[in-house]
Amino acid sequence: MVEFLVEKGADINCGDNEGWTPLHATASCGFISIAKYLIEKGCNLAAVNYDGQLALDIAESVEMEDMLQQHISKAGIDCDQARSEEERSMLNDARAWQSGATGKDSIHPKSGATALHVAAAKGYIDVME
Repeated sequence: MVEFLVEKGADINCGDNEGWTPLHATASCGFISIAKYLIEKGCNLAAVNYDGQLALDIAESVEMEDMLQQHISKAGIDCDQARSEEERSMLNDARAWQSGATGKDSIHPKSGATALHVAAAKGYIDVME
């Protein structure tokens, strides 16, 4: 079914309402063959869910974790950088606002959250320090 859906144009990087991509889902369920297929098709190994987790972080088995880590290393992905991208982006926006740029409180298209929602929910109290 996965192959059929991908061949028919399903978005292999589409996140659900919690930011889980198909790779997150299959990593957490332990379906290594599906994970390999998604990787072969070019899925984003650096995709982070709304809890700040890569698929690697929620891998069901050591075998899945090892396979994902090999592909992540081969792709040159910095896992810590991927996990902190959201906070860095918010920090850049906050610095721009602080320097006088007109800020726009963007609403996330899927979650409906604003930067303030995210900062409050994730404890980003010190982001400006």
